[in-house]
Amino acid sequence: MTCTYAVTTGDVTRTVYCRTFDGTDYSVERTTTYTVDTTAPAGGSITYTDGYYTTASIPITYTAGTDGGSGLNNASGKIQRASTTLTNGICGSYSSFSDLVTEFDGAYTDTTVTSGNCYKYQYLIQDAATNQATYTSANIVKVDTTIPSTPGTPDLTAASDTGQSSTDNITKDTTPSFAISCETDATVTIFSGSTALGTGTCATSTVTITSSALSTDGSYAIKAKQRNPAGTSSATGSALPFTLDTTTPILSTLSPADNTTGISTTANLTITFSEAIGMTGTGYVTIYQSSDDSIVERINTATGAVTGSGTLQIIINPTITLANSTAYSIKIDGMAFPDSAGNFFAGITNATTWNFTTEAAAVTPAPTIPIPTPPAGGNRGLNWKPPQINPILRIIPQPAPEAPAALKPAAAATAPSSPSPTLPPLLKTLRARLLKRIETASTKQPQRKSAFERALQRFDARLAKRR
Repeated sequence: MTCTYAVTTGDVTRTVYCRTFDGTDYSVERTTTYTVDTTAPAGGSITYTDGYYTTASIPITYTAGTDGGSGLNNASGKIQRASTTLTNGICGSYSSFSDLVTEFDGAYTDTTVTSGNCYKYQYLIQDAATNQATYTSANIVKVDTTIPSTPGTPDLTAASDTGQSSTDNITKDTTPSFAISCETDATVTIFSGSTALGTGTCATSTVTITSSALSTDGSYAIKAKQRNPAGTSSATGSALPFTLDTTTPILSTLSPADNTTGISTTANLTITFSEAIGMTGTGYVTIYQSSDDSIVERINTATGAVTGSGTLQIIINPTITLANSTAYSIKIDGMAFPDSAGNFFAGITNATTWNFTTEAAAVTPAPTIPIPTPPAGGNRGLNWKPPQINPILRIIPQPAPEAPAALKPAAAATAPSSPSPTLPPLLKTLRARLLKRIETASTKQPQRKSAFERALQRFDARLAKRR
């Protein structure tokens, strides 16, 4: 017997009755019950922790949900997995999902993962009518079981290295910055001893970290350590020694000392500081004449006229000769003298801190001319002549020995200003030369006129004694 019937659409259960008609009556009856189910199971899920894993073991939990139609087909439950590579913390393009395991008991641990890869999972189950449910998760598994390499030695950045060069690791910056080579996506921390000073995330194999404030001058040793995104830490790297110096140089002594007098007109200016002056600044040392505050000379500290870099003592050599008996003051720009860390001496901005007065001009002594005397006892001899004397020479007069009475002039001596007409020719010549010098000095060398006049007075006085 064959019964044909149309199945009702929709999720329903129907009973179909089929009778055989023998021409007279429906004598035989058959019944068939069927269910129409087009709806997949619902209410299930799959769960696993998002993020990094440091071991090759991924715990997964799931639920199959329910099916109000034909019912769940437990044997059809399975976990599928898709994977891709993990590069610098970034997952690539995933492969298609493929069956990992047939499961229905609600939990599974995937131990077939590989470090350096990303994974995602889904759970599939069918009902009795083969309607299939797929449960997914937005979470991503990143497996990294490696230990990070040791980061590079920190390098004090050029902007923070304020010393004589950008590589001497001397700074006045209390929050210096350091550049460190590292693994991309790693978290890098810098330390001084066991104290963490700053943290940064490595990007394209490098990171620059600014230290928290350092409160004490002195020597430091900065080292770095990195932790990958999976939470695994590296060994501590090598330390960078550097020096923090925030102390400004101050004056210790000045030469010439302040308010001193009698200073040479060619004297150098010497400054002794509280610490070594490490490099040349960009300012000036300026010499002023105190009487009118006019500038006498400006000396650039970047020139050879200023020496002593790297020592406590700076020597300034003016290019001019100062005037005699003149008061001077010195001013120094605030950018003239830095120490080895770049801390600048505050400078001298007033006219009272450094003053001195130069020595008086030297007085030229009057020329003295000795009067020649004949030998004692009157033993001149027939060929004796007075020595030839240049009256211009400065000769210290020698006392003449007492001459014999026969050689002494007449008792009635003339006044020094009117020598005897019987004066020997040589002495007359000498006196005439002095008179000529006085006459010449009156017009050409006034400052020497008085000196020659005094010489003439001494000359005449000596003649007076000989008479």
